[in-house]
Amino acid sequence: MGIPLALIVNGEKVATEVDPSLSLLRFLREGLLLAGAKNGCEKGHCGACTVIVDGKAKRSCLLKAARLGGSTILTIEGLAKSGETHPIQRAFVLEGAVQCGFCTPGMIMATKALLDRVASPSDTEIAEALKDNLCRCTGYAAIRRAVQRAARELRGEAAPPTSFEEAATDDCVGLSLPRKEAPAKTRGEALFAEDLADRWAGPGGEKALVGKMLFSERTHAVIKSADISRAAASACSQKPASRPRRRGTSSTSTTRTCPSSPRLKTT
Repeated sequence: MGIPLALIVNGEKVATEVDPSLSLLRFLREGLLLAGAKNGCEKGHCGACTVIVDGKAKRSCLLKAARLGGSTILTIEGLAKSGETHPIQRAFVLEGAVQCGFCTPGMIMATKALLDRVASPSDTEIAEALKDNLCRCTGYAAIRRAVQRAARELRGEAAPPTSFEEAATDDCVGLSLPRKEAPAKTRGEALFAEDLADRWAGPGGEKALVGKMLFSERTHAVIKSADISRAAASACSQKPASRPRRRGTSSTSTTRTCPSSPRLKTT
């Protein structure tokens, strides 16, 4: 039986029932289809799932959704308003702080929580605010520059460019240009493998196919026999694909005979 849950997500009221064991990360991704918060470890080690809960940056994989009744939650999808890119998102693009993009939504939300509290953060304060957010693509220098750039714009000390193209046209020879896919990554729109599995549904509502590793229950054992009857029957029921006839040869058909023994003996 689910537990009633009422909260506000990205400015909208949400009322539903959730399993007591469901994490906030899974609730956002699977229940609300907000895939911007990434599932990097599901143990609170990487920070890719960071969202803002009641004004504080929180790793959503560590929180139980059922305990957040009455809370106000902001995810990367709710950061930009009316289609306008947020200064933090813009700074991450222009400073080259976006690479693969997996950690970017969490980094941006942690930065948002910091700049809501501290208008002019020092490098030490930035490092402290982002200490739970890991990036495996970079040395964090571009990320620190992006945080400082966003802080300056939010303080009104830097005029924002009207577009990313404008920022790259003036005196840009020899400079790094913004990556074409970077804006989408800062909005949490880039899809990774698990995003596809959580979002995709077939015509009948079926989910994407998921594979699992199956390990033996015994570390060391001697294989005495293996039942291959189902595999053999499946292989024999499949008709071989017809091959195009070569010039100057006659069309012939071949018949495949299937092995009759259903079990494979090994020693």
